[in-house]
Amino acid sequence: MQKAKSLGIKIMNMVTTVEEAIQAEKRGCDVIVGQASEAGGHRGTFDVSSQPSGANIGTMALVPQIVDHVHIPVIAAGGIMDGRGLVASLALGAQGVQMGTRFLTSIESGAHEVYKRALLDSTEESTVITNAFSGRPARGIKNDFI
Repeated sequence: MQKAKSLGIKIMNMVTTVEEAIQAEKRGCDVIVGQASEAGGHRGTFDVSSQPSGANIGTMALVPQIVDHVHIPVIAAGGIMDGRGLVASLALGAQGVQMGTRFLTSIESGAHEVYKRALLDSTEESTVITNAFSGRPARGIKNDFI
């Protein structure tokens, strides 16, 4: 990390709890990405032995708690799909947002059309947390594999 910093590279660390954010700041990170339980894909949970499914803290609860405990910028991540989520995150003290799933259905995305359709047809009850892909917790759309 020190070599990267000496080259002017900013270090961002994805965290899922306040304690992880505090650890990341102590280790010299420049920016915290607070990944809440609504996030799609793999979870940034540090210790899956104590949290096999990852931390279960929502964006609107996690972000202000992290902001209150660190002195570096916080980026909100998880379940942010439009301007309302952006404005809410900024109101809670985040310096910005990270959006991933929202862009998977875009024209520019390389995601398969079947996957894009599954995302567009999904509801708030369509996803589950699984370790089937890598052994680490990840949010995915319920299907025959998971």
